[in-house]
Order: sequence, then structure tokens, then C-alpha cells
Amino acid sequence: MLRLASRCLGQLRCVAWTEKYFISCGDEGLVFWDPISLDARKYCEVISPLCDAAPLNRCVLGVSATGNFLLFDPECPVASRVMPLGGQALAISSTSDFVITGCVDGLARLFRATDLVYVDTLPRPPPLGLFSATSRGDLPAYPATQCIRIVHDGSSTRVFAIYADRSFLIWDIDDPCAVVKHRSFLHHIGSIWDLQCLESPSADKIALSLALCP
Repeated sequence: MLRLASRCLGQLRCVAWTEKYFISCGDEGLVFWDPISLDARKYCEVISPLCDAAPLNRCVLGVSATGNFLLFDPECPVASRVMPLGGQALAISSTSDFVITGCVDGLARLFRATDLVYVDTLPRPPPLGLFSATSRGDLPAYPATQCIRIVHDGSSTRVFAIYADRSFLIWDIDDPCAVVKHRSFLHHIGSIWDLQCLESPSADKIALSLALCP
């Protein structure tokens, strides 16, 4: 069924779950599936290529290659253009509190989930030689990279970001207006395609599942 969705709506970008549906996101649109029978319930096509999508209450919020938030409602066949992002966005993650987008130029932007009001921009990843930098003031320069995957599961104040230069950084958004770097894993030997947050058996710890391509 997922191969069928990919053929109908272009290259498959991601899959997700809402309260009632299983979602597949392709660069030509999004499909709402019945989670039990995997029958397609609603096709939502887009004009601009869709880069990523994340559940937001009963709907799905996507980011397009032209730099717009798109809201997909399972009751409406057409996506609503919510607001421009001011630049190309490549990834999105959402919780009950925040929506976070990964963008070009190493940027990641934080929005309030209730009304999509802009909160802050996360620091850019540090350049070579400044890996120990922890705050925005410690980063006088940055590489020309892209934030290609970003995850925040809402169970902690940590945001996990993967960049096109193969670096992987964990940001702490305990104070959303003063984000600091918690930890960094830089320059893997191969491309990182995705990451997920998994609950660890030990309290207050998160295990990460990374898919690497050598």
C-alpha cells in the first residue's frame, strides 16, 4: 500500500500517525489511510513539492519547497496555505507545545503549536574547530549546511537535529528564547537518513535510532 501511495503522490518523504489516520507524505501530496485496513481515505495534492509533514491535533502540518506551512485536514481535499516561512524548509516536527522546522543555511525555527506564532531560531551548527561551543554567542561562524531532519517528541526539552554535513546536534529548548547546545555528534562517515526518539527503560533517558548509509 505504501508503494501505491508513493506512485500516486511522487517520492515518499515520510510517514506518520494522527489520532485517526496513518499518513504518507510524498512530494506531490499527502494521503490519509485507514490504520487497520490501509485503505486510502483522502488524497490531498499540492502544487509546490511537499518536503515533510507532522501531525498537529487531528490535522497534519506540512512544509513545502517554496517555504510555506500547509495544513491538511482529512475532511478537506485541498491543503490550506497557513503562512510563509521566509525561506525553504526541509523538515518539520510537532508536539502539543511547539512546531519546529529544519531549513536551509543550517537554520531551525521554533513556533508555538497553538497559533504558529514565531518563537525563536535555534543556533546554527558550529564550524570546524568550535565543536565545544555551547551558546549562540560562542558561534561567530557557521557552515553552509541544511537542517534535513528534526525531532522533538515533547517528553523533554531536547530537540534532535541532523544536518546535511552529516553532523547530529541536540539542542536544549528549556528556555525557548535562549536555546543552547546540549550535545553534538559530528561528521559521520555516511549520510544520516532519519532519526526517531524512543523511550528508554531507564528514567529520563532517551535512546536514539539512527539510519546510516555508508
